[in-house]
Amino acid sequence: MRDLLTSLFISNFVCINAVNGELGLALCKSEMPDLVISDVMMPVMDGYQFIKALRSDTAISHIPVLLLSAKADTRSKLKGLDLLADDYLSKPFEPQLLLSRVQGLLTIREVLNQNLKQQLPALSQTIELDPQMAQSKDYVFTERVKTTVKEHYQDEAFNVEEFAAALYLSPRALQLKMKALYNLTPSDYIRNIRLEFAQELLKNSELAIGLVAQQVGFNSQSYFARCFKSKYNMSPKQFREKSS
Repeated sequence: MRDLLTSLFISNFVCINAVNGELGLALCKSEMPDLVISDVMMPVMDGYQFIKALRSDTAISHIPVLLLSAKADTRSKLKGLDLLADDYLSKPFEPQLLLSRVQGLLTIREVLNQNLKQQLPALSQTIELDPQMAQSKDYVFTERVKTTVKEHYQDEAFNVEEFAAALYLSPRALQLKMKALYNLTPSDYIRNIRLEFAQELLKNSELAIGLVAQQVGFNSQSYFARCFKSKYNMSPKQFREKSS
């Protein structure tokens, strides 16, 4: 079955596989796949146990999972969906149907990620969300990410290690998760928040540019100016003059 699935997807995707749910869970943590196709009946850790463990681990809980099973009864399907499987397909299946389901899940995940990215700016207006989206673990995680950086952005010593620790993740797990959800690294996000607050200070205060840099966690005015220009295509001085 693993060989069959690999043959269906290998031409368009990078495929990795595992012989049971336990090894699959380890691969999710180390490789952060975009999607998992899991059988229900597996040795060591079955598909239900696998998805329960995946959904309870913050580092990998966002990964879409499609369950495959020879059990086509409603009770089995409901059990998988109750454990937050994203889809459930009975065996035997039509290859084209599986390909279509996978593409649909990836498209949905991309839409969700775009919604999450809209929540990231520290000073943006609150965006109306679908109630179901606002209750999702990914939205809650995104709010924790934003709150954590907003609380520490002025501290020039605040780094990726401290960021990850505040979220109870390893630096690598945070790196992989943020890349998967927002296509951003943790260090990029910290810098973006600092520059966002720098914009506000340049616009609404008369602080010297060097003091603005210090206020938002930069210990070098020249580095601050380079970062600012890279993001906004103008120097801090030019931005201030344009704003006034």
